[in-house]
Amino acid sequence: DRLFAVRLDGRIHCFGGDRNEFRVHRLPQPVFPTDEWTLQARRILETTRVRDGFAVVWGVPHVRLLVELARQSSLHIVAVDPDAAEVQSAREQLIAQGMYGERVVVHVGDPLTFDIPPYFASLMLCEPDAVPVGDSKVVGELFQSLRPYGGVACLSLRSGESQKLANTATKCRLANAAIKTSAVGTLLGRTGALPGAGNWTHEPAD
Repeated sequence: DRLFAVRLDGRIHCFGGDRNEFRVHRLPQPVFPTDEWTLQARRILETTRVRDGFAVVWGVPHVRLLVELARQSSLHIVAVDPDAAEVQSAREQLIAQGMYGERVVVHVGDPLTFDIPPYFASLMLCEPDAVPVGDSKVVGELFQSLRPYGGVACLSLRSGESQKLANTATKCRLANAAIKTSAVGTLLGRTGALPGAGNWTHEPAD
């Protein structure tokens, strides 16, 4: 003997024949501390100048970093890690904080085989040793997944690996690739348009 209606803004109304006191039930809001991960996410976003689109994270870093990247930007974040237990733990922590599913997801997968569409990522983050920077095939596929006009991969590399990455990029002949070091890691970016792309002028082209 009740009619339940769900509004477009998410509110739920219950209509019935008898009068009842109007009550509002609110979900508790999680409290996010300001810590080193807050600052690290801010540095990454400010250095790469990426704040929207899709981010791919190879290897699951501290869950707080994923949370802060989502909170401080409009990015949709896909994290990939080969350790199923690590992935499950990250999912549970994100669910408990109300952050999982809509803009942050974590998958079990190997960076060497996990299939990412071309031109997908505005931002990539790589944990140390997650990506073999001397492997031409892997680096080529990673670069292929960066979007044109500013897609950037931020890699946490060990000493000497930045030069190895530069050598691999030269060997692969990555078009419009730009490599530079920064306070947050080595940046591999895709600048400008794709090779052979032209300017769109109007509906029938020119």
